[in-house]
Amino acid sequence: MGTQTNVTTYYYLPDGTLIGNELPNPFLSPSQTIDIKIELASALGGVNNPDGLCYDTTTLEFVVNDSPEAYPVTVAPQCDDGADDTDGFSEFDTSTVLSTLLTNPSTGVTQSLDKYTVSFSYKDDKGVSQTAATLPNPFNTKTQTVTVTVTNPLNTDCVVTKEIKFVVNPLPLFERADNTSIVCLNLDPIPIGVKSSDSRTYSYTWTRNGTAFPTNIAGIDSSILIGLGGEYEVTAKTTDGTNCTRSLKITINESKIATVLRKDIVVKDLTEDNNNTITVLTETLGIGDYEYAIDDITGPYQDETVFEKVRPGIHTIYIRDKNDCGIAKIDVSVIGFKKFFTPNGDGYHDKWKILGIRTDFQPNTKVYIFDRYGKLIKELDPLTDGWDGNYNGKPMPASDYWFRVNLEDGREFKSHFSLVRAW
Repeated sequence: MGTQTNVTTYYYLPDGTLIGNELPNPFLSPSQTIDIKIELASALGGVNNPDGLCYDTTTLEFVVNDSPEAYPVTVAPQCDDGADDTDGFSEFDTSTVLSTLLTNPSTGVTQSLDKYTVSFSYKDDKGVSQTAATLPNPFNTKTQTVTVTVTNPLNTDCVVTKEIKFVVNPLPLFERADNTSIVCLNLDPIPIGVKSSDSRTYSYTWTRNGTAFPTNIAGIDSSILIGLGGEYEVTAKTTDGTNCTRSLKITINESKIATVLRKDIVVKDLTEDNNNTITVLTETLGIGDYEYAIDDITGPYQDETVFEKVRPGIHTIYIRDKNDCGIAKIDVSVIGFKKFFTPNGDGYHDKWKILGIRTDFQPNTKVYIFDRYGKLIKELDPLTDGWDGNYNGKPMPASDYWFRVNLEDGREFKSHFSLVRAW
């Protein structure tokens, strides 16, 4: 109305209803156009205009743009995943994020994208800030808060923002507490275990070859006692409520002390080339990785199963498992004899006998000694200390003597030896 005076203003709704001479403030109104009438009072007192007072009309339009709504979007936290499960990234399914954002959870009514624009502000997997109408799906991200803006394009002042939190929880970090890779089946169970690599505390569960393996050490779940090999798998789980898990496979091989019997030993003695050999047959020794020594438990040990140039007599073969599962042993007989003896009472080579005979090795062997003319001068018991060089209580002269041996195993052999005297 500017500076006009003596005027009265009337405001009418579109249906003609008088609002009043002033608009309320604030004026709660939908989008509508109201009528305004401005009436000029008479300047002549007592004079009435038969056509009524002078007035003018105009209109006033109120435009109310829809304000968008953004409803809460809750994304469940996830655990670090992907090829690198220590990089803090996880892939989220965002297929329902937009509809959840725009849908009234009480009524189920979804705001139309024909009326609003939506933009998401976030950092991509390279850390670069992005703004887009939708989130990638899957959304590979670290923990971050995404800001989403919903705007009425008819009036950009009609805008609402919402934050959506994406949380990636770290997996457990743990490692072997030992380097055990072998279990000895013949020994007591041994422990294997793991330990946390950071400051967090985890709970642990175990399997063996895919089957649950109960913990068996009181009050401890990070270690177990095992007596068998196999593929063990331990799964660590966070105890902070995030329930993230990581698994570690531990392959344990089996070994065992050798089981050696006489059938596993092959002896070649009384050979023409005087090269006595002992061979260990490995087919039924066991599952271990073995090495071999003769007559000394401390070695030296060898990988070869054949011992050559073995002197006649009783020998002990030692079979040691390289995985420290133990040492097996067996006595072995190599038949032979001394080429000479010197019955002079000095304690060295005073008697002659067949070597390799013992109560458990061919004790029923027969030994006959002859002089150079073929006269039997001694039927020798192979289990005694041997012949002392006497015949009927008298010393026999230095000479070569012949013998015949009938071994209990059926073999027979003949040869000769020397009796050596200083006179």
